[in-house]
Formats: sequence, structure tokens, C-alpha cells
Amino acid sequence: MTLDKDFNKSGPCAASRAVRPAGLCLLLCLLLATFSSAQAEHGRDFSALYDIGRVTNVDAHRVSVTLLLRLRNNSGRYVSNGSIRLVDRIAPGDVLATLGGPVDVAYRASARVAGSVTVERSEYQRWVRGDAPKLVVSLIDARGRHLDHPVELVRMPGAGASP
Repeated sequence: MTLDKDFNKSGPCAASRAVRPAGLCLLLCLLLATFSSAQAEHGRDFSALYDIGRVTNVDAHRVSVTLLLRLRNNSGRYVSNGSIRLVDRIAPGDVLATLGGPVDVAYRASARVAGSVTVERSEYQRWVRGDAPKLVVSLIDARGRHLDHPVELVRMPGAGASP
């Protein structure tokens, strides 16, 4: 019976032992939430609403497609003289086309970008079925290094024409 008495201790010490794990969990959750929100901005430097514009046949296997973007800069810096590139989905280092001219967009601002690209008809069909083109914002950093930042895309009919 003394074993039961030792096991079922009551009083202020038992209550404080129960609060410690809950307090530790709360502290860990707060730290995790703070860390997550601080890192979220740098996880997605560029996003865009996009739409597919005019499509024309180039030949039996390729089409020319106009892509319309509302590019949003969340990178933490002003982007000057950047470019938007369509890259191969299997080999992302292979650039298929460059959209429009140089891109300038302030931090937390948006810019309209439009350009025509020539792609395989099968690639265009993937876009029609819901796959997004694989785009990157290509920049040269202060050290002269070439950097490609992926663009998170969401299809939005009319996105290229609206402000």
C-alpha cells in the first residue's frame, strides 16, 4: 500500500509537474511560429498570376504562345534588369525562351510582363490541362553571379490585362 501512496502524490508539486510539459509545448510552438513567419518571405521570392494569350501554329509540332503575367516581387530587394525565362520542366537548367525585355520591379510591388514563346505542342497541351509553365526570374547579383529564382504561378484568366 505504500507504493500506491507514493504513486498518487497530490498537492502543489504534482500540479506544477503537470504544467511544465504544457508550458514547454507552448514555448516551442511560439518559437516555431516566430521562426516560420520570419522565413516565409524568403521561401517564395517571386509569384505571379498568369494567363495564356494568343496561340498560333508554328509547324506540326510547335506553337507560339503569348504568356501574360502579373509578377509580384517578395525577394526583399529591388529587381532591376532581370529577365523572366521559361525553363524545361525536366532539365531546369535548359532555357527554352525569354519573355519580353528586362524586368524592373520594386520590393513588394507587381509588374506586368508579356511575351511570346515557342513550345512543343505537347507542352502547351499540359498548360491547357492545368500544369503551369516553369518560369524563373533570372538575375545577376552584386558579385556577378547568375541566379535563377523560381516563380510560383497561379492561373487567372485576364491576369495579364488587369492592373
